[in-house]
Amino acid sequence: MTLIRQLRTARPEFPVIAFGVEAGAIIQGDGGGVSYCLSGPCDFAEMARKIIQSILNARPRAPVPSHFTATHNPHSSLDCPVMIGQSDGMRELFLEIGRIARFDLDVLLLGETGTGKELVAKALHYHSQRSQGRFIAVNCPGIPDTLFISELFGAERGAFTGADRLKIGWFERANGGTLFLDEIGDLSLACQATLLRALQEKTISRVGSRELISVDVRVIAATNRNLPAAIQNGTFRRDLYHRLERYFIRIPPLRQRDKDIHLLVKYFLDVHRRAYGLGHCGFDLEAIEVLRRQPWPGNVRELENVVLQALMSARGATVTRATIIHVLTRKDMGSSPGTMSDYIADVLSRARRGSLEVGALAHLSRELERELFSQAIRLAQGNQSEMARWLGVSRNTLRERLRGLQLA
Repeated sequence: MTLIRQLRTARPEFPVIAFGVEAGAIIQGDGGGVSYCLSGPCDFAEMARKIIQSILNARPRAPVPSHFTATHNPHSSLDCPVMIGQSDGMRELFLEIGRIARFDLDVLLLGETGTGKELVAKALHYHSQRSQGRFIAVNCPGIPDTLFISELFGAERGAFTGADRLKIGWFERANGGTLFLDEIGDLSLACQATLLRALQEKTISRVGSRELISVDVRVIAATNRNLPAAIQNGTFRRDLYHRLERYFIRIPPLRQRDKDIHLLVKYFLDVHRRAYGLGHCGFDLEAIEVLRRQPWPGNVRELENVVLQALMSARGATVTRATIIHVLTRKDMGSSPGTMSDYIADVLSRARRGSLEVGALAHLSRELERELFSQAIRLAQGNQSEMARWLGVSRNTLRERLRGLQLA
């Protein structure tokens, strides 16, 4: 145990595997930072698996903590993002960030809207060898196709009408650092082809110039779309997908992280109290329990909004269950489109652009059913017998639909 403690102090990145008759005693002690304990008789196949797993988990620095906190790198202008979580999914995500950040690989982030894809991208940059370089974040759907190339590569003065000065593009600005392309699944096929060429050649040319400029950029792309399905329906390039998916990280949705709700609420509570000069205020246990039972289609971003609205709506020093139900009900009513016609027009427009994973009819049916069941959950406070009675279905059917909609 003395030797193990000395090893962990001197070289914290070294995995330690304890083997033999003393392994059980080590487990019963303080562990000493042991990665794995194997007791005899010797199983070489199992030992080989543990060695390989230890190598994959090894990091060149102290292990990634159970949550990232706001710390500043003196060599970088970028603060390490705050990422909160102690659930199994988030612990695995933190470990994966720690393993992959040091490798200069392009990464594809997969996750629903509001799960924190940009935070993960910033964490990968902050913990990488590029942390002294710039982190440039780009919202792909926000750039029209006609401007995409000049935004990506830059433009010479006079290259087109209105180009009255030299424009430096995203790739040049991120040279030596990281370029984060958010919602890359919404790019048009023409823009995808342009991006693919730059990723493969590692060179760019500004609009209006034939000069090739070498760039050293790590690209982290993110999407909430099902890219294999988009490839099948012809809205996403297969070669670009395979270029980006050299390594991918899947970010868990909030509905799979109910253990993290109270931590996130506490964090957002502290942030908004300071930002708005609020006095001491907290959430009672029943209020937290209501939040834990929500489906959270908007994920962490939606939870933050609810916490802020609850703070503003609270009539005392404590946010109660009644306050949370009031905020959730008002939010659902206020989030509806102006008219059903407007909503249908929006869905058809997205279907026309190819940004839906399924057809418009299937999408509408599923969204309507999800909203109906979500509101029933909130109103019934999880009482499935009541929900089944209101909806006119059996409890077995209710449970099946909740599982199918990932609400249970």
